[in-house]
Amino acid sequence: MPKTTAQQFEAIKAIGRLLNEAAVRLGALKHSLGGGTGLPDQVVSELCYLELRMLCEVVALCCLAAHGDIEGTRTAKLQKEFAADNIMRKLESLQIFILDPLLSVRRRLGSISTTSSLLQFPRMN
Repeated sequence: MPKTTAQQFEAIKAIGRLLNEAAVRLGALKHSLGGGTGLPDQVVSELCYLELRMLCEVVALCCLAAHGDIEGTRTAKLQKEFAADNIMRKLESLQIFILDPLLSVRRRLGSISTTSSLLQFPRMN
């Protein structure tokens, strides 16, 4: 088994912290949607929307941490980015997401429809 580098170990710790944050945010969503806040529905709706946005950012930051060994992910601009869509767009431009195997499984199960634009990235063998 290959030895974990210091950079990989730091990435694993960062991802762990982010996953803990995601769990807290999911708990807040569950509590809010379950009526636990006592707030008006419109306020609960807005709070949940914000929590979902924050969850998107957490997922994007996890992806960034997981792919930190790729040169394009270590730019100063990307390291300071907080908008999930910008992070994911940059990671997509680096062509590090391999979606084809997952999409082909789902296509066989009939659970989603796909477009060829999602299958543009090279496969890793």
